[in-house]
Amino acid sequence: MDDAEIILGIYAPYAEKTAITFECELPSLEVFRKRVKTTLEKYPFLVVEEDRHILGYAYTGAFVGRAAYHWAAETTI
Repeated sequence: MDDAEIILGIYAPYAEKTAITFECELPSLEVFRKRVKTTLEKYPFLVVEEDRHILGYAYTGAFVGRAAYHWAAETTI
């Protein structure tokens, strides 16, 4: 949760300048923190650090919210 602001900064150019995130606008820090928190309830959210600086992140989340997909997940790097 403490890294959410830095991770959002890494995410921003992809959300603002590409279609790959499927975002129409950059989420607020509050919304992004909620996404991280929700992810961490069931899945990992990892950061890559070098010299105590976050360089990137990866996480996984539910693929579809239906019972038949309980073990299906998608990963983002």
